[in-house]
Amino acid sequence: MARLFNVTVGAREPIALGRFWSQALAFEVVAETADLVRLASRSNARVDDVSPTSALHLDLAAADPRAEVERLVALGACPADVGADGQAHTRQAYGIAWYVLTDPEGNEFCVGGEP
Repeated sequence: MARLFNVTVGAREPIALGRFWSQALAFEVVAETADLVRLASRSNARVDDVSPTSALHLDLAAADPRAEVERLVALGACPADVGADGQAHTRQAYGIAWYVLTDPEGNEFCVGGEP
């Protein structure tokens, strides 16, 4: 069985985006230059070799999705779906609810409950 080895994300501002995802996922910044930020988790997952043609979509799971959305917004994420009250609201399908956010460069990602 294959395991995730690397995720590459093209970025206009690699340092800012790398630092956002470092804080969002509690990954350590292990290398940083003007055009590359490498992150690593304790299990050695990492982000590497940034290409301007990359696309990204992550689905995150959290015990308290609403609190996680608030934390990520404080780090620089933006809700993609906002209700009349100006607050992030969920999308739902197949009995699952999740929030859609964008990272500081506009890449969408989702936050839902723990499976």
